[in-house]
Amino acid sequence: MSTARADGAKSRRRSGSSPMHLKPTWSEDAKNLLLGLSALVASVAIPLLGLYYTNQQKDRELGKNFIELGINILSEKPIPETKPLRGWAIDLVNQYAEVKIPEPVRQALLTDQSLFQSPVPQSETSRKRFFDQY
Repeated sequence: MSTARADGAKSRRRSGSSPMHLKPTWSEDAKNLLLGLSALVASVAIPLLGLYYTNQQKDRELGKNFIELGINILSEKPIPETKPLRGWAIDLVNQYAEVKIPEPVRQALLTDQSLFQSPVPQSETSRKRFFDQY
């Protein structure tokens, strides 16, 4: 009886009835195709997204540095010789900042006011009265 069983097992293996020789169904083919496509898309998309965000971060950092440069120039006392430089600094700040410098402020910064200077000159008595209140 064991020889009959062994012969039957041999004949089944030869006929291709083993699970390893079964042809995959169309759903398994589609699944394998989609898995391959998703791996391909992921291998391309992830580095591209990383590159995009890295470039965005570099652009923001560069903009921040240009704004700092413009503010440093505008912090100095204005003199007639630096008017073109101050105009360039204002344009630089306006290009990279979300909040733009309005035209009246631009004119004041170009001619007679530094960025951190008080726009209204105060007398010594008004300063003394202000600090005496507190």
